[in-house]
Amino acid sequence: MVLYFYPKDATRGCTIEANQFTQFINEFEQLDTVIFGVSKDDCASHVDFINKFNLKVGLLADTEGAMCEAYGVWQEKERNGVRKTGIVRYTFCRVRCFSRRACAGRARKDKTMVNSLQPPMYAIDK
Repeated sequence: MVLYFYPKDATRGCTIEANQFTQFINEFEQLDTVIFGVSKDDCASHVDFINKFNLKVGLLADTEGAMCEAYGVWQEKERNGVRKTGIVRYTFCRVRCFSRRACAGRARKDKTMVNSLQPPMYAIDK
């Protein structure tokens, strides 16, 4: 399973990332790997995002931020002297690679990916 966190549905960078995962979805499926994106947006926003861009990745609604907190991605950050709290942008990959395609190919060789779930969307709400 690939779990990635992103700040907001339908924003430029987040859309590019979701579209890139969608572009390589068949390669991940061949590895029995599912992809889930997590943001603090609600389910309705996720449905609109999926439909607008024909996304093939699952999206999890972490509206209260429990997953973001648990994975340590919701932090205070500073840019140009302005401090705010949000998703910290790091890239995590079990194998060293420079593209998602390289990651998928390397994972196929090393068998490091884990198989799991299949639903298109889950909600994490109280």
